[in-house]
Parts: sequence; C-alpha cells; structure tokens
Amino acid sequence: MSVSSVSSQKTMEEIIKSSNATTDRNTGALGKDDFLNLLVTQLRYQDPLNPQDDKTFIAQMAQFTALEQSQNMNKTMTNSQAFSMIGKYVNATTTDASTGKTTDVEGTVTSVKISDGKCYVVVNNQDILVDNVSNVSESSYYDNSKSLSEYTNLLNFNVNAAVYDSKTGNIVPADGKVVSLEKGQYEDYAVLDGVEFKVGSVTKSDGTVLDTPEAIKSYLDSVKSSTDKAVTITAVNTSNSETVAVSADLVDYTVDDTGAVKATLNSVYVPVESVAKIVKQA
Repeated sequence: MSVSSVSSQKTMEEIIKSSNATTDRNTGALGKDDFLNLLVTQLRYQDPLNPQDDKTFIAQMAQFTALEQSQNMNKTMTNSQAFSMIGKYVNATTTDASTGKTTDVEGTVTSVKISDGKCYVVVNNQDILVDNVSNVSESSYYDNSKSLSEYTNLLNFNVNAAVYDSKTGNIVPADGKVVSLEKGQYEDYAVLDGVEFKVGSVTKSDGTVLDTPEAIKSYLDSVKSSTDKAVTITAVNTSNSETVAVSADLVDYTVDDTGAVKATLNSVYVPVESVAKIVKQA
C-alpha cells in the first residue's frame, strides 16, 4: 500500500467539524455516544504509517470516561431535584406535541415519573419535564397521614370559620354548626349547617349568572320549592366586599333593610384549619 493511497490523518476537531457540516443536530453539545463514535472514526482514518501516539488515545479515553461520569451525575442530580419538589408549588410550561402550543401550568407536585431516561413531575395530573419548571415555592401540601379523629372535638359545636378561594385568596367568614368531618384530597373539611351569607349573585345549573336582587330572590324561591336544594352562590364578605363561590344546600333566605339578600345554607364545607373559634351551644 502506498502512502499516497492513504487518507491524511484527521484530528478530533476536524472530524467534529466534518460531522457538524453534514448533520443537523438538535443540540449544540456532544453526548457520550457521539464522543465514542468520533473516537472510533479517528482510529479508522489515522495514517497507518504515522499512527496516533498511545498517550493521545489514553487522554481521549479519559475524556470519554469523564464525560460519561458527568452525564450520569447530571441525571442523578436532576432526579434528586425532581423528588425534592414533591409537595412544593411550582410554575412550569408544557408543549403540545401535535400543535406546538405552549401552556403555562401551576400547582402542587404530587409525584415524580421517570420515562425513557427523562424525569417528569406530575402537576394537576400532567407530566411536566423537570427542565420546564421555572419556579418552586413552599406549599401547604396535604399530609394524608392525618386522622380525622384529631378534629372530632368540633362535632356538634358552633364554630367561627371561613370559606376561601385558592385562586384569588379571598376569604369570607362562615359561622355554623359542625355536623360532620370529611377528608379531602388536599385538606380536611368541617361540614357546617346554618351558615348565613350575603348573596352577591347566584349561578344556575346552565351557567347563567343572576346578580340583581329580584332575579336572585326569584331563583331562590324556585330552589326552595324543588326537591333538590343544591345552589351555588357568590358569598360576600361584608367587611371588605371580597367574594367566594359557595355550593351548598339552601335552607331559606331573607332580605334586609338595604335590599340585600342573605341566604342560609346547610352542608357548607370549610377547611378545619380555618376554624378560629369554638362556641359551646347554650
């Protein structure tokens, strides 16, 4: 074999440039498989009459080993980071694979999934790539190990509590008698009877919102005369005008001197943590 028939020896940098010139890559970084392929290619193209020095290959193999260890460490750190997010409130984005549309997602991380070498956190039953999480904050993540027996002292007592809207942070006082306790997905509830709210509006089953006193009274009259007492109202905080939607059973309603409608409801759910005062019945 003549020397002229052998391709000139290529360096690693030349092979990388040649590879990038002919192949579109999705990332700007070489992975460990790419690195090994380049090393094999370099061996194949080396000049047999002037081979690479052994020390050069040893150095390149050391680079390959360091790269593999670094990638494995990054994967382990990513997984650990994901598991540390369980119970935390996060802001993230998710992209629809079919449309390419990006959607903002926020909520509490309930679990972690690892699939095809990728790590996901589960938020609102959606799988979110850990890399797509932009913000992490503390959350009052519900501890399901709690027992309702801790709150049985509330039963049959009148309490001062509150209903709230987790999206707006609005709070409306809710005072009534605790008739039962119920475990929810994220928190425990006391169920109150005899709670009176000022009504800002009512929402019919078809989604229609009624917000005038006459329309509200007419609708509540129809609910009173039906067998199904379920109603959804907008409860108004009389001290600061904040509002919270409440779904419960209508008992009755009254109209005060100002024309405001006040509804008395049963089966109103309030978080047990919102109970601020327990009043013994006379």
